[in-house]
Amino acid sequence: MTVQEVIDRAMARSRRFVPEGAGATASPTELVGAVQDSLHALFQIAARVNPSFYGDTETVDYSAASGGWPRPAAAEAVERIERADGEEVIVVPMDQRDAEPGFPCVYRWGRVYKPAGTTPGPDAGEALFFYFSRVPDTLVDETSEIDAAYPVSHAALLELDVAIRLAIKDGGPTADELLQPLLAERMEALRRYVAHLEHETVEERRAYGLVRKFSTNTLVPLHSMLAGGAA
Repeated sequence: MTVQEVIDRAMARSRRFVPEGAGATASPTELVGAVQDSLHALFQIAARVNPSFYGDTETVDYSAASGGWPRPAAAEAVERIERADGEEVIVVPMDQRDAEPGFPCVYRWGRVYKPAGTTPGPDAGEALFFYFSRVPDTLVDETSEIDAAYPVSHAALLELDVAIRLAIKDGGPTADELLQPLLAERMEALRRYVAHLEHETVEERRAYGLVRKFSTNTLVPLHSMLAGGAA
């Protein structure tokens, strides 16, 4: 699925939009950015509902210049940090660096994880392993492929989000008439996407700790994350 396919389907959802060069209301470059923004929002939603769905890992070397381990650029939400031997590195508050004595700890300051100064480390020069829910691949132009990890079965969410952005941008006396059905359809598409994130794998068995549960009461604020906050 390419960006152009998403744009074409988004425009086809409204009688008011025609191809570029024949009175279109937005440029191809602008619409590529709209698809990218929508993907970012959908990956952010996944980071809340099912962080492992777009899960990735990266080994991060200690940076003497920043005095710690820079946050991976591709990370939307960092889920876990480990040493080379698999031991968990605990993140503690900057003003409570002694919160977990006896355990390897770091504190976050800016976009850098710094040694908390506990006896077990981690130490300067040591590499750490980051688990995180990632951001989507960057789209270059209309021919770019949508991030392969995004489910094609939920392409309608991208199309609807772009269509809503176009309706908002176009304005006019019938804009609201066009916008409300699109918003209602997108809410239903978002429910299906969130449901997929919730049930896409078997239930995890845990020796301890609580299973993360997502409340459907947060669907409305998640809905507002899309299409520039239209809800």
